[in-house]
Amino acid sequence: TNEGDGVHAKRLAEPFDVSDDAVFQLLVAEFAGQRGRLDLAVDKYLAAAKSMNSAEVAERGARIAVFARKYDSAIEAAKIWAANSSDSNEPKQILAAMYIRTGNAEAAKHELEQVLNGKADEQGSQLRMIVNLLGREQDKQTALSVMGKLLENRGEHVEANVAYTLLAIRAEKPDVAKIAITRVTNLGALDANLAVAYIALLQKHNRTSEAITWLKDRVRATSDEGLRLVYAR
Repeated sequence: TNEGDGVHAKRLAEPFDVSDDAVFQLLVAEFAGQRGRLDLAVDKYLAAAKSMNSAEVAERGARIAVFARKYDSAIEAAKIWAANSSDSNEPKQILAAMYIRTGNAEAAKHELEQVLNGKADEQGSQLRMIVNLLGREQDKQTALSVMGKLLENRGEHVEANVAYTLLAIRAEKPDVAKIAITRVTNLGALDANLAVAYIALLQKHNRTSEAITWLKDRVRATSDEGLRLVYAR
């Protein structure tokens, strides 16, 4: 009818707000990324991911946001990615890293607990992944705090204790490292590499005599050739 045609024509004539169109957001994001406008690319990928609820779009947005050091946006994107990709631990790892970089140890611990509470037979490999993740972070104190929180429920776990000791050494916390390495020693997991790292930390903090006494006691208590070679040097 003429009336129907008039209504249709009126709708076509109405302005179309392309900023609400997810496909348009993606196009803008891609062009912005290619031209080095990472801030705009992140904003548009995040808008598209929210609109589409897409794990793939959210993943791309999260990775670009991490690269651009837009940590709050990376957290938003990774949350969408995680919600739409329940079988993947990767978004949880990114969330944990971003929380560490923003100083939120409790939130980082929550994400990593979810990773560790997966399949029991994969816990060892997941823990090694977490150690690598935490070891790469610049904020050594927050990384140490996160590992300490994870250790609360894993007091007898050898790899977790070794990881905590290494992080304490990297964070240059000799008193914390002393307690941690004692625990590792009691678990029978002390090796020459860890001993050397601990001794170097003590020497750096002008505690050389303490380092020598500690190592002498370890050599007396073990037949480990690696430790004996360290002591001889």
